[in-house]
Amino acid sequence: MKQIWFVTGTTSGVGCFLVRRLLAEGRQVAATSRSREKLEQLFGPESGQFLPLSLPDLADEGAVLAARDRVAEKFGGVDVVVNNAGYALCGAFEETSDREARDIFDVNFFGAVNVIRAFLPVMRRQRSGCFLNINFIAGIT
Repeated sequence: MKQIWFVTGTTSGVGCFLVRRLLAEGRQVAATSRSREKLEQLFGPESGQFLPLSLPDLADEGAVLAARDRVAEKFGGVDVVVNNAGYALCGAFEETSDREARDIFDVNFFGAVNVIRAFLPVMRRQRSGCFLNINFIAGIT
């Protein structure tokens, strides 16, 4: 059985490693990044197994829904959704601007919420699927 995975934040770190591993195992993978070109450099062109998706702003609900629809069109469903995209700011907390703080929440929290809201109805219809939400150690320390 081929599993279908949707993974955000895949051009470095855990996301990059995960996509490489999934493709090596024969899984069907939709990978997102701000840059489709970077995805194709890392993992190759679109194929029957791989769908590179440009998703520059996870806080853009319409863009997330369009990515979900593209996955459904290509693979017919999804088994596992991995919310991996995110970032942190380095520096003194009191020097963080309101805009910087809101931008972090838009990606790290509301981006994940948008992805879950987009794919949950698909999984409910299938009566199967799971979400894996990855956070960063910087959020804990």
